[in-house]
This record gives sequence, structure tokens and C-alpha cells, in this order.
Amino acid sequence: YGYCGTTGHESDITWNLTGTSPNYTLNISGTGAMVDYASDNVRPWDSNRSNIKSVVVGDGVTHIGNLAFRYCEQTALTIGNDVKSIGNYAFHNCGSLTTVEIPNSVETIGASAFKYLSNLTTVTIGNGLKSIGDEGFNYCVKLSTITLNSNPKIGSGAFSASPVTVTMNLTANSDGGNYWMTFFNDGYNFPADDNTTVYKGTLSGSSVSLTEVTDKIVTAGTAVILKSTGNPVMTLNSEASSDTNSNSLQGVSDVNGLQSDGTIYVLNKGTSGVGFYKLKSGKTLGYGKAYLSSTSAPSYLNFEEDETTSLSEELRVKNEEFATAQWYTLEGRKLIGKPSTKGMYIVNGKKVIIK
Repeated sequence: YGYCGTTGHESDITWNLTGTSPNYTLNISGTGAMVDYASDNVRPWDSNRSNIKSVVVGDGVTHIGNLAFRYCEQTALTIGNDVKSIGNYAFHNCGSLTTVEIPNSVETIGASAFKYLSNLTTVTIGNGLKSIGDEGFNYCVKLSTITLNSNPKIGSGAFSASPVTVTMNLTANSDGGNYWMTFFNDGYNFPADDNTTVYKGTLSGSSVSLTEVTDKIVTAGTAVILKSTGNPVMTLNSEASSDTNSNSLQGVSDVNGLQSDGTIYVLNKGTSGVGFYKLKSGKTLGYGKAYLSSTSAPSYLNFEEDETTSLSEELRVKNEEFATAQWYTLEGRKLIGKPSTKGMYIVNGKKVIIK
């Protein structure tokens, strides 16, 4: 093959080596997808893989092929802004890589794509990621941090044998001073940061009663609502929540999302404020979102929350702890028993409304 050639469907992708041995840069360029390789020794650059110190996948390339760079010795990696998918084992055993930055365009990372990167310490992943394959970053023994800017579906053993802190920076919808979103992950437990409140939701008629998950841990397979003073931050943890409250919220577990049949309600900020609005039939709700399902509810479901917010909806007191708690007026006057008249009061340090 020499030091350049084609590698892609219909020869749309080319490769070439620049520099001098033993410090080559392998450049992948063109438009479209790289081919998927079945083994290492069929790749045209294999005879020089120990001399490849940098890999550059250019803009225009949409797919990095299976096994494309496995066992290559590169210390630097650049992934172009049009890559949507990284194939299985694409960078498996590239032991010299220390840092990986994956752009917003990447939606899927294949199985074992970055497995056995023994010197990898930091990974930053863009906000377009939808899934990480099984063992995607397994046995990266020096990996200290992974920053996710989305809530992707995470395969089995994705971070096993890696002493890694997985931080998920999420983007929520703002309303006044609050940020709202739903959250679901079917594979891992994610505690919320100190500035975020986690709620389960119970649907009754046209109202959703919110119950706080006090330990802030979202156990794998549990759908919740997040409310924060800023965009929520979640950190992967092996500890499960001790919360046993009932929950009407359901989570989307299919990486391709859930298509609405006209009975799905999603969290949104609309004409009635923040609440659950019916999702038009045929629209798709993405993985990691939570929803409510009802065949008889109206087009909007309002909140009944356990603390005051900037929302216009009034609050109802349903929590049993309030029945025996000490009540005060807003002026600080201590009451005997529970209030007998409508109005706003202080109980357990929170403002509540009796309707």
C-alpha cells in the first residue's frame, strides 16, 4: 500500500502518513465512513503502527471503523467534528494515549472502543453522546475522570477495573431561579449534587405530587425529576438509594428513544408554566428521559410540590410529617395543632399553602 491509499466505502476515505519514522502522523480524510476491519493485519498502515505517534481523523469522516487503530502507538489523537460513531475496539490497547477528547458530533462509542488504554488519565465527551458500548473504557487503570455532557446509555462494564470518577454535567430548562429536568439511567446509580433536589412523582387525575428523595441517589432503573439552582451535576456511584416511595414516572430505556402514542406526558415549560404536557403522537422522547403515561388526563398536568417554588401552582399539604409538626404563621407566631384556615404557613422550615 505504501504510505497512502483509500479506506472507506466507495473509496471516499483516504489515509496517508506524514512526518518521518518513527514519528509518523496518520491522517484519515475524506467524506463518509471508514470501513470496519475484521482483524488488525488487514489495515493498510499496520506495518507502521508502532511508528504512528499521532492520529488525525479529519472533518468529513463520519465513522471510525471497528479495530481501526487497535494496538497503534499514538500519543495524540484528534477526532474530527463530523464523526458520529466510533466502532468496536477502535482504539483498543492504544497504550500510549493519555488524553481523549470526543466532540459533540459523536453519538455512539462502540464496545471496548477504549479498553486497555493503560496510560489514559482524562476523557472529555461532548453533549451529543447517546451510548457507550459494553466495556467501552474498561481496564483504563490510570483513568481518573470522565466528564459526560449528556445522559447516555452506558453498557455493562463500561468503567470496570478503572478507578474513574464519572461526572455528568446536564443541561436543564430554567424557570425563574430554578432548573428542571427529568432523569433516568438503566445501568448505573447517579447521586445528584448538593444544589439539586431529586423527586419521585405520583400521578393523580391532573396533578403530579412530588416526593423528595432525601439521599439524592437516583438508583439504576428509577425515573425522577431534578430541580436545581443551576444545571444539575450527577456523579456515578455504586450505592443505591434507600428511598421506597411509590413512583408513577417511567424512564426511556431504548437508546433510539420512545415514540409517543398520544398517552405520554413530558416535563416542559409551556403556557401554563413548568409541568407535564402531552407529547404529540409520533414524536420521540430520547433515552434517559422520564415521562408519565395516562389515557384520560388533560393536555397539562400541574405540580403539587412539597416546598414553594417560582411556579404559579399552589401547593397542597399531603405529607404525613406535617400532621404532627409544629406550625407557624409567616410572622412567626406559634400555632397549636394544624391550621384550621386556608393560607400560607411555615412548617419544618418550609413555606406551605393550605387550600
